[in-house]
Amino acid sequence: MTDSAKDKTPSLEFDADIRGTQQKRPWNAVLWKAVGEFVAFLPSYRDTREGRKKAKQMRVIFVVLGIGLMAVGGTATEWGAFWILFGIFLACLAFVAPVEDLKKRTWRGNIKKKQKPRRVSVRQKGRVVYDGRRVEMRQDGEKVRRVRVDRGKHELEARQNGEAACLGVLPPSGKRADGIWVCATGVSEAIDWDGSIKDDEMDRPATIEAADWERLWEALQGQS
Repeated sequence: MTDSAKDKTPSLEFDADIRGTQQKRPWNAVLWKAVGEFVAFLPSYRDTREGRKKAKQMRVIFVVLGIGLMAVGGTATEWGAFWILFGIFLACLAFVAPVEDLKKRTWRGNIKKKQKPRRVSVRQKGRVVYDGRRVEMRQDGEKVRRVRVDRGKHELEARQNGEAACLGVLPPSGKRADGIWVCATGVSEAIDWDGSIKDDEMDRPATIEAADWERLWEALQGQS
């Protein structure tokens, strides 16, 4: 395309929903933190003959103390209910404590994983812009991705993602993850598809209206 033709290329700018990811703390992270603190409180033992012997002795102590506290609570005029409940707690603790060292470390590691923030998919408002020289994806007025299309080194792909049509503007590297993907549903124009594409093959795809998608597709055909 000549420079004069480029100058006559209309600038296209479309509202878009851009899919991204963000870190989100699990809703039950506080609960898992409390469970982790309880597991850290549990006594542990080494998986040796001596360690297993001490573990049995400790369980007996928990049961004896628990029964003793329940008996005291049954005769006490004040705080009786508290001592009964605490005695029940100690007696029941014998079923889970002490814990073998390796098992305790495994439990604590798994609980910490459940507290970690997870990356979740989110949709944010943005824009897709084409000015004849480049295709850009913008969010909050800032450019987040750009692919030059006036040097003949880019690639265009038209892929199907379920019922959506997805246009890929790929950089010279040809990497799909580094390209700009623009999708729309309800595209009426007959497309010579390059195949299908999955969601995880597109990084930050933008969704626009079908009519806007067709305008962008038609404009980019002259650049391929």
